[in-house]
Amino acid sequence: MADYRILLLGVGFWGGNWVETLGRRDDCEIAGMAAASQQLVDQAAQQYGLPAERGHVGYQEAIGKTDAEIVIIAIPTEYHTDAAKLALARGMHVLSEKPLAANMAQADEILQFKQAYPDQKYLVD
Repeated sequence: MADYRILLLGVGFWGGNWVETLGRRDDCEIAGMAAASQQLVDQAAQQYGLPAERGHVGYQEAIGKTDAEIVIIAIPTEYHTDAAKLALARGMHVLSEKPLAANMAQADEILQFKQAYPDQKYLVD
């Protein structure tokens, strides 16, 4: 079993890069993925060789049903704040694609929310 179970939100260009990167590591497992539609979930499962049953339509469902301890946020920026807050509330560490948020108000919102979870890591790549 892998040391790190990861939920991947977004399976587009950046998400695909994460699948390839994580696939080269023995200590990481993609525990789940999320896309905007079932068609995109199915396409990603086929393209990247991931089990389709680990796919979810929508990041909210994926975060709510995962047993992963890490989330990678590679979805459109306007969803970063909500996804980050949901993941932190679930006890997950967060690695987010940049930008952190769509605007400074949302960035401040994430930073304020994160203060309630001092043991969790939050990285922006």
